[in-house]
Amino acid sequence: MSDDKEKQQTPMVHEPAATYAAETKKGRDWTEEELEEMRGRNQRVIEILRSLRECSEEEAQDQKETFELLRKALGEDRTSYRKLF
Repeated sequence: MSDDKEKQQTPMVHEPAATYAAETKKGRDWTEEELEEMRGRNQRVIEILRSLRECSEEEAQDQKETFELLRKALGEDRTSYRKLF
């Protein structure tokens, strides 16, 4: 009965993630090839995140103008006396 209870409480985890977590806990020795692959993936993710964070002056100005238009449009038809922004 306790085995059934454990199975119900254990969240389902995608197999590669579960394998990675289990191997990490065991202190698995990674091959240089595996480490290089992980470094490459990590670097690509870092580059994507940086590109999302950085934007040009033109994009920043467009975003400000868009926000102002939205703010005005949302504020015009408010039934409440309080400002939305």
